[in-house]
Amino acid sequence: MQLVTATRQQSLALRNYQQEAIEAIKNNKSRRPVLVLPTGGGKTVVSSSIIAERVKKGTVLFLVHREELIHQTVDKFQKVYDATGELGSTVRVGIVQADQNEMDADVVVASVQSFVRRLEDWKNIHPKTPTIITDECHHATAETYKKIYKELGYLDHLLETDGDALEQIGDMHLGLTATPFRRDQAKLDQIYDGVAYSVSMKRLIDEEYLVPPVSISVPALEGVTSPNKGQDFSDRELDAALNNEIANQKIYEIWNEYAKDRLTIGFATSVDHAKDLADLFSGRGVPSAYVSGATPTKERKEIIEKFTQKEIQALFNYGVLTEGFDEPEASAVIIARPTTSMGLYQQMVGRGLRIAPWIGKKDCLVLDVVGVSENFPLVTVETLLAPEKGEVAKGKSDSKPNTEAGGYTFKLAKRNKINWRELRKGKVYEVSDFDQRFVRVTLVDETTARVDAGVRDEINPMSQKVFQGNLSDAFEYANTYAHVNLQKSAVSSTAGWLDEAPTEKQIEALRNRGILETPATKEEAARLLNRATPKQIAVIDKFLKRARLSAMYYPDTMQEAKIMIDLIFSNHWEVTGALSAMRRALPYKFDA
Repeated sequence: MQLVTATRQQSLALRNYQQEAIEAIKNNKSRRPVLVLPTGGGKTVVSSSIIAERVKKGTVLFLVHREELIHQTVDKFQKVYDATGELGSTVRVGIVQADQNEMDADVVVASVQSFVRRLEDWKNIHPKTPTIITDECHHATAETYKKIYKELGYLDHLLETDGDALEQIGDMHLGLTATPFRRDQAKLDQIYDGVAYSVSMKRLIDEEYLVPPVSISVPALEGVTSPNKGQDFSDRELDAALNNEIANQKIYEIWNEYAKDRLTIGFATSVDHAKDLADLFSGRGVPSAYVSGATPTKERKEIIEKFTQKEIQALFNYGVLTEGFDEPEASAVIIARPTTSMGLYQQMVGRGLRIAPWIGKKDCLVLDVVGVSENFPLVTVETLLAPEKGEVAKGKSDSKPNTEAGGYTFKLAKRNKINWRELRKGKVYEVSDFDQRFVRVTLVDETTARVDAGVRDEINPMSQKVFQGNLSDAFEYANTYAHVNLQKSAVSSTAGWLDEAPTEKQIEALRNRGILETPATKEEAARLLNRATPKQIAVIDKFLKRARLSAMYYPDTMQEAKIMIDLIFSNHWEVTGALSAMRRALPYKFDA
């Protein structure tokens, strides 16, 4: 059992839609609401924020359907509670799985399979369970889940109840899912009262919280019967049609042409198909492996760990990586299991859409296996990015067919992302706006990063550390901070003015400074004009020689140069004092 204390040493920046989701749940009058957030939308952050509030009412039970998700949930809740809980308050967090049975905690994260066998023990310890949260709740119609809900008083929602009777049944059962749909058509209204809040994957892409998918259609599917409306292809039928040498070779060839340098996740039609694809790729010199539900847990963890460590480049799977698997650096997804289900498709594609600015990730390449000639109603990237019902597309679409190459159709989604600048190669990244507000990410080591934010005040140019954690969490935090606190027209690489031709005044200003480079866009011109001037460099060069420091400490911008020069003169050229002040003002430049 773990004791979590709210130290408030780190802050929590919630995205606008995450704040909306939390408020929607708080204000929802139903006791069985569903929250729909796509993969990468931060379901665990939102649910952890809700847990931090709900635990005041009593024990919170958080149910997951796979043991791998337990520690992810506990780790995320610890960070959220540390940042948002009442200062100095503590919460006991327990785990129920296999031989762990920490039921007497305030917050219990439990595997459904383990918990259902210990229901009587739970009821003896907790006569009432005020809050249940079910992760991946599209599984909630399964009998194991329903048994838990029934025993804890959350299933009999058809009874007319109010007042004390309502309180006796329970307070809230929140369902979390990336998709409220099930392939077997089982209806969630047996368990839940309705969706309290939902946000689309398209919105998260448009708002730059996910990278956009780039689609290549691979015509390899033939010889199958188009499914009835509302149904999907059977895995057996797809396997018979796709798991053959010709189709697999076609998948490899297009991957090798467009994605051979990308970390890749592949979804197959069967265990055999996953193995055959992994064998094919391995035989072509690509480090590859496969996992499935039949892979022993320990072996599966070892394979996934090798994938995250880049020892494996292509990881194929059957039925296990659609949920609860996160590797932000994966930037290619092979949909070798085509589908008519939007929910399943979102789960597969979503595995490649997380941001990873530290590797320069701008998009995710999606190999969509489609029909050779038949007009199957398949879900593809084009379907995913289509305007939602009732939504009017804004501006011109950037999603358009490219010239066909080798018979494959190539479609590109609009590329949205924060316009990060690499201040120190592979170590420091920053984005700032016109008011000199900034957020900066500094890599502490290979897996950890620190986020600093502030305003470059000429008199007191200090910054504040606002977050420290793993690379993925740090950049997600920094992206959110930039969206919330900085001017979007300055920090977004998709701001329209950035791509316009430079103005005559910009060109004239460049020539007056002796800069002969000819920028192609306003953004390039602005960056050139923001360089430190020769006079500034001359002053700083003199100081660096006196301090016996290399040219790596030269300023990248006029603003940095001004800060350094002000500190040099305010310290009367005294090296120790000036350097100490520079380390505080510009830590990313002077920290080792």
